[in-house]
Amino acid sequence: MKSVNTLIMFFGVIIFSIAQQSDFNLVQLSNVQYPERGSDVWGYVDDNGTEYAIMGTSEATAVLSLEDPENPIERAYIPGVSSIWRDIKTWEHYAYVIADVGEDGLLIINMEKAPDTITHTFLNVPFTYNGTPDVIRKCHNLYIDEKGILFLSGCNTGSNGVMMFDLNNDPENPEFLGAESAAYSHDNVSRGDTLWTSDLSQGFSVWDVSDKANPIELARQNTSSNFTHNAWMSDDNKYLFTTDERANAYLDAYDVSDLNNIQFLDNFRPKSTENQGVIPHNTHFINGFLVTSWYTDGVKIVDGNKPDNLVEVGSFDSYIGPHGGFNGCWGAYPYLPSGLILINDIQTGLYVLDATYQRACYLEGMVTDAATGDPIPNVSVEIQSSFFNSELTDFTGNYKTGQAESGMFDVVFSHPEYIDQTIEVELVNGEVEILNVELFSRPFFTATGLVIDAVSKDPVPNAQVLISNDFDSYNSQANASGLFNVAIYNDMPDTTYEIVTGSWGYNHDVITDITLDQNIQVTIELEKGYQDDFLFDLGWTESGTAPRGKWERGDPNGTTVRGEIANPAGDVESDIGEQCFVTGNAAGGGAGDDDVDDGFTLLTSPVIDLTTYVEPYMSYRTWFYNGSRPDPNDSLVVAINNGQEEVILEVVRQSRSFWRDSSIYQIADYIDLTDSMTISVQVSDDQASGHISEGGFDEFRIWDKFSTDISDESVNHWRVYPTPVHNRLIIESEKEGNQVVHIINTNGQLMTHLEITQGLNEISVIQWPEGIYFIRLTDIETGDQSTLPIIRQ
Repeated sequence: MKSVNTLIMFFGVIIFSIAQQSDFNLVQLSNVQYPERGSDVWGYVDDNGTEYAIMGTSEATAVLSLEDPENPIERAYIPGVSSIWRDIKTWEHYAYVIADVGEDGLLIINMEKAPDTITHTFLNVPFTYNGTPDVIRKCHNLYIDEKGILFLSGCNTGSNGVMMFDLNNDPENPEFLGAESAAYSHDNVSRGDTLWTSDLSQGFSVWDVSDKANPIELARQNTSSNFTHNAWMSDDNKYLFTTDERANAYLDAYDVSDLNNIQFLDNFRPKSTENQGVIPHNTHFINGFLVTSWYTDGVKIVDGNKPDNLVEVGSFDSYIGPHGGFNGCWGAYPYLPSGLILINDIQTGLYVLDATYQRACYLEGMVTDAATGDPIPNVSVEIQSSFFNSELTDFTGNYKTGQAESGMFDVVFSHPEYIDQTIEVELVNGEVEILNVELFSRPFFTATGLVIDAVSKDPVPNAQVLISNDFDSYNSQANASGLFNVAIYNDMPDTTYEIVTGSWGYNHDVITDITLDQNIQVTIELEKGYQDDFLFDLGWTESGTAPRGKWERGDPNGTTVRGEIANPAGDVESDIGEQCFVTGNAAGGGAGDDDVDDGFTLLTSPVIDLTTYVEPYMSYRTWFYNGSRPDPNDSLVVAINNGQEEVILEVVRQSRSFWRDSSIYQIADYIDLTDSMTISVQVSDDQASGHISEGGFDEFRIWDKFSTDISDESVNHWRVYPTPVHNRLIIESEKEGNQVVHIINTNGQLMTHLEITQGLNEISVIQWPEGIYFIRLTDIETGDQSTLPIIRQ
């Protein structure tokens, strides 16, 4: 159990259920699985009106007829180079397929006599670019416009932009027309004489290709996650919708009616898996709706009829594994005349889905302060229904939200500084309900306090203070005189608080179940020592050469590799708060997205003065995951420096998916004590290996043993210190063999028991009430017992 309360509400943050929204408005008709991975999927309709699914796998291109959508029939299986990418488009009686690796070139499938006869050829399409002849061997993506122009993105050619070919004269021998080569093109779409290309970190670019031999760049725009993977136009060409293939990224909407003034309108990501590392892939626009493959979230239908308010109106999840990463739904095709949607799942193959395109119900308005009329940003607006829909007001106080379900609903408006308000509204599909709301400020009082040294009674300047209860959290910092004041909301009577205080050079102090009001000044006494549970920023610094995966303080976001935890999903349970230092802490995503790469990251403590300590000891907890097993060549190194020399205390190479037991050192045994000491923790990645390397550091302590220990030399030869104990009790035993410790309060209640071994053993007592306790040690072999008293202050 943590010492700091778990907060229900944070400023500007909404906490959602981790449950996924149930499937709706999409019904599975059939599923065809292949032993290999799936990739993209496209559709085709023959002259008799029979519909087909053309799907890529890692080993082939499969053609399936859908005369009975509940029982697709494989009509062709065309092996090719092994590749996890296959992109497919159709034109007239042909399907064109390209792979991202190998030498196959363009696969051209003749569907004119389907289903009885389907023929194909692999063609290394010849071309001459900038005077150099070459052939197409591989590309990342392709598109064919309404004029029969083939556009190839990310090829093996002198232009890694977009190559353009004419299919009209001979569909089986494309004629090279020209290329644009401003940036790597990952995907493209074209309409009329305008080409839109998705250029990853370069955003999307817009080209006039009326003269294919001389394309002219018209505009370029970055997208919300700076990794434009795919784009698609609205039917009227006024809007562009894009996806960024990044963890927790969005489907974006842009007004592109004026290329000199492209306007961002809105973005969408699934609320039910927000910040769980889910990745969007490809989107397509059809009749006002956006059908988007969303990897581990399956396929989503979003109402795009109002591009400034994108609302989810359909969902089908084809992947049953954990959220995040590059698994699940790769491609989705919505253009069959029947209205069926085809999706291709990497793990489970082709799905044929019956779709209902339902207009969203929209709720929009403005939230203002009832007293001043000023707009209020970061107000949570949530429709109370079975759909995940919460939104925050923007900096102007405006909000736009919605859901698929119509009817009467309560809408809750909440903000940490205002009184919640609930209003009932009627929502209608395809209509916008305008709801403007005024919120009243919560009443508050000012709590004051003084932080002093427990021995000298001198003020402790700049001490950090956290006051919290189950609803609110308040941070403050003492001034040079040790005084602090905090505005606290008092609209919840009989509320008690917890106060945690910390300052470098002192142990933390925790006061629980305290009542506060404006007439009470709290005095907090800090005891000398060094403690950092990283609830506060006490001045540790990061340096190093690694471009990413740097040390950062925060509540860790866990990652996994092959089912093992790489980056910790939580800090050390026995300390105060939820924070620690971890190497890279990007929300969501895979283990390789923010681990230590190509160098080292070094965490260094503030200066430590040990000149007044007689026998100082130090302890800390570490986490290290090393993906280079079974031959570990990455490392976590802890060192101590006294301003004159540096000594390495330990080098960790062995990988573990858990926090290690405390490392404990009698400091003077390793280095001379000075007033200029620092501790450093370095995690390094072998630059040649390119594997996962993650570290963690938490529960740091330095205490002086000599002046505060009690011992029993008569029977079991053991010591207990410090006493009085504040938060961390050390039991030191000189005897070999297993021993058991029981700690009992004055009422006879057992507080804890554990087995100890020879050497130093730690117990956290931070949550125990102040008072006297008795520690009984029993030798398992002999049964000998001895008891020592301690005081918890």
